[in-house]
Amino acid sequence: RDEVPAVRSLRDEVNRNLELARAEKALGASLEAKVLLHCADPAVSDALARWSGASNGVDELRFLFLTSQVELVASATEVTERSLFSSTREEGPAATVGIAAADGTKCERCWHFDPQEQSQTYEGVCPRCETSLSLMGVAPRQRRAAAAAGYFGE
Repeated sequence: RDEVPAVRSLRDEVNRNLELARAEKALGASLEAKVLLHCADPAVSDALARWSGASNGVDELRFLFLTSQVELVASATEVTERSLFSSTREEGPAATVGIAAADGTKCERCWHFDPQEQSQTYEGVCPRCETSLSLMGVAPRQRRAAAAAGYFGE
């Protein structure tokens, strides 16, 4: 839990890079982004890895950073090579943060980009939303009629 303030401070760095990407018209919204992150501090890096691998669908880094994806990478060089925008900070904690375009297709329900194949049951939604819709008992609609008929509270 001692790493939480350090991880939150990384969020500020992510937000700075997201704003640069928006200002340059490389991205419209933060959900169009993938964060590439390398942290030199082993304790913070371990905390990031635990959050990155959260299996509960809630405590994931992408939700903390308000982006579609977060990828922890092995080196600062890899972050800068793969990013549209990146920055390096030397203190509290030392890290390199980069922003790239998110992989995959935009979910019509949650607006996150997901590299996995979209649902075959609920057209246009990601696997996470498919699970939610199923658990809520929402009946699948006929294809293409789904968006017009409204899974999405319309």
